[in-house]
Amino acid sequence: MNDFFLVTSQLFSGFSPSNRVEISDLNLNRGQIVSLLGRNGAGKSMFLQTLSRQIPAQKGQIFIQKKPIHSFSPPAWAQLAALVNTDKIQADFLTGQELVNLGLYPRLGFWAKPNLSEQAFINDIFNSLEIDFLASKRLNHCSDGEKQLLQLARALAQRTDLLILDEITAHLDFANRRKVFAYLQNIARQANKLIFIATHELDLAAAYSDKLLIFQANKAVFGDLADLR
Repeated sequence: MNDFFLVTSQLFSGFSPSNRVEISDLNLNRGQIVSLLGRNGAGKSMFLQTLSRQIPAQKGQIFIQKKPIHSFSPPAWAQLAALVNTDKIQADFLTGQELVNLGLYPRLGFWAKPNLSEQAFINDIFNSLEIDFLASKRLNHCSDGEKQLLQLARALAQRTDLLILDEITAHLDFANRRKVFAYLQNIARQANKLIFIATHELDLAAAYSDKLLIFQANKAVFGDLADLR
């Protein structure tokens, strides 16, 4: 496995043996964005669910830091990987600030109160994403796009080396979609993170990603936009 951060070996993701996608062997280091491209139902979300340990692999394994992902304890995994999926938030009573602060708990514990340094880190995320106005807004008053940005901020607050993002820009306007991709590219470089994004934003994926993982015909391989059919 050499010194790669993430490695896959003969991996098939899917919900059943008859519905699975073969993933080309991946050897990836931190500091880059990998965009997952393909039609609806091509297997992008299934792979992210396998990567985030929500469903087991049909075959093969994923290794992070030379360890199988299922060998990490839940607390250790929460400090290593952060997930934003397409599920709707079921906590409308929370404010934006309270939701984002949830990202601190894997490191601090659920009942811990953020200190000044940690709160400054959260404030910097709000400022960078230009969502300060959402800090005191309750989620039941937020649009779907605003909730997406808050979920991204919550994942960033976990300070993980791995970010797993499924359709993170689906409800955003074009300006915000570009801003999110540019911001993620910046933190991948500066904070040395490995970021997976499943997306239909072909132009932004091509502009801001380091690698494109193309899903089609029950396979996923690295390629470029010309390989999409």
